[in-house]
Amino acid sequence: DFDLHEYRHYYLAENWKISKRVRKTHQLSPIASNIFMPRLFDQTPPSYLKWARLFLSKSDNGSQLSPFPYIASVTNRIVLCTK
Repeated sequence: DFDLHEYRHYYLAENWKISKRVRKTHQLSPIASNIFMPRLFDQTPPSYLKWARLFLSKSDNGSQLSPFPYIASVTNRIVLCTK
């Protein structure tokens, strides 16, 4: 069965790996590379919360972590089909 919480960690790890590779090959400035993977806890609380809203989205079965809202809606649709 599909564990969304585990998937989120995998997704974030992959994203971070990609951003590191991009940073190395294109020598982007640190500010530009933060677009790929923002260092959430380095930022002030308001902007940190703004980023957290991207990664935390509510789904039908209570509060569930998902990388982006659309993934939650897709999995909800799958769950409805299998019920």
